[in-house]
Amino acid sequence: MATEVSTTIEFNASHFPSIIMREDLLETWNDISLASLEEAEKAPLILFLEGLGAFDDPSFDQDKILLVKASRGIPESIYTPGIFKDGDKIIVKVGVNTFAVTQTGDKFTIGTLIGKMNVTEAKDRDGNPYPKASMTFISQEHDDSFSIPVNLASKELGFTRNQLDIALLKNKPIVNFLLEAPASAMKMQELEIGEYQIKGVSSSKGKYGALHTIHLLDGRKVLSAGNATTQLNSLLFNPNWEEETYTLVVDTADDGSLNCAIRKRLPMLSSIPTNSLRVTKSNGATATVSEPITVKATSVDYDNETASKEEPLDF
Repeated sequence: MATEVSTTIEFNASHFPSIIMREDLLETWNDISLASLEEAEKAPLILFLEGLGAFDDPSFDQDKILLVKASRGIPESIYTPGIFKDGDKIIVKVGVNTFAVTQTGDKFTIGTLIGKMNVTEAKDRDGNPYPKASMTFISQEHDDSFSIPVNLASKELGFTRNQLDIALLKNKPIVNFLLEAPASAMKMQELEIGEYQIKGVSSSKGKYGALHTIHLLDGRKVLSAGNATTQLNSLLFNPNWEEETYTLVVDTADDGSLNCAIRKRLPMLSSIPTNSLRVTKSNGATATVSEPITVKATSVDYDNETASKEEPLDF
């Protein structure tokens, strides 16, 4: 009698090779739908989502299953499923979707999936050790298993692999060892052309580099892109969000591409040309049309309350 060979599926960037050849990555941040993936990429992901109970959840968004960061149409990073915390709960984040994970002792369950946490150790560029972790989930309905990365807050909290191992051996909750899930943020291209006063910026560093979320004074959160990201990554840029005033300027270039930058001043109503409007055509391409537009500027009395520091990492 033949024995079926089980497979461990890892949803890392190499699992989605079709992304590198896509021609629709027109923005810095691009949502990827389940339907647009190749069959070999889609089938294991569907198995995982079925185990999570995703298709029984009316709020599940199949059009935002992955997030891809791109530059000039070329993907730089793919944010895939990952384990985070949401307050005092453990969750798995899949694109914009989140699903609660239950811990019982050293076992973790979500939907029909049962998992255990695996802890290893790696070294940073300076040779300093730090813990790494993943959760391996299995289903009672098939022999395949799924390995999902765990986003640890070891850099922020300073704990070691040994401390995490001890917590698992003692069946202690591991939620406090996790990074908070990235807050929902809109993409830069979803903002209207205009100027927006900034309340603060939250940043994190993962294997794909720095990820910045700009908190606007009107309460919205925006994923950084373009020149704004270049500024935030620069060692020469040291803004004092509490005591100084900064503005996010969103404009378009002659070719219709997005221009955005951070300026040290209040928003100006007259700073954006009125003959440049960025539009998206039915085929997904962008273009600039010449017609009057209404310039939007967001500016209210500035206070010294800054956004709380969040640490979004790999999706």
